[in-house]
Amino acid sequence: MASDYDEFDRRDDFDEPPREDRAIARGGNAVRAPAIVKLVVAICGVLFSGFWIYQVSQPGFDDSWDRSVEQEMKNPSKTAAEKQQYKDMTDDIREPTKQGLLITSGVSLIANILIGFSSILLLNLKGRGFGYLTSILMMLPVVNCCCIVGLPVGIWMLVTLGRPEVKAGFRAAR
Repeated sequence: MASDYDEFDRRDDFDEPPREDRAIARGGNAVRAPAIVKLVVAICGVLFSGFWIYQVSQPGFDDSWDRSVEQEMKNPSKTAAEKQQYKDMTDDIREPTKQGLLITSGVSLIANILIGFSSILLLNLKGRGFGYLTSILMMLPVVNCCCIVGLPVGIWMLVTLGRPEVKAGFRAAR
């Protein structure tokens, strides 16, 4: 004689996590690798940008320009006019170069901080739209210290964020 519990015992549903938990697990597993790589690239970008901001703001940065000019002035194969032209050119581009390096390094620093923050959110299945934005931002050469790495990682993240199981994981994690 079969009991009322036989049908319940045959089902293994109670061994599986609820459907939302499975969606979160699948989405989280799919996002984990590209988000970690994105975070590592962002950390490298922050360090690289910070290094350039530090370098340009040091007095020794101007000294290297001066040493270059001195070296060129001692070059016996150059005429006096060529030496003067080199000195004038380096004097003309010194400040714009420093300002340009500071601006691009500052923009890169801010962008890489945002990319790193986005990566942490993505690891927690939050901020999918922000993840799209920072993945596109990561592919820009001015933002990333190594655009050779930033481009494929950004594309990888965009493709991953578009996968159905990832979308379901973000929806379930709300």
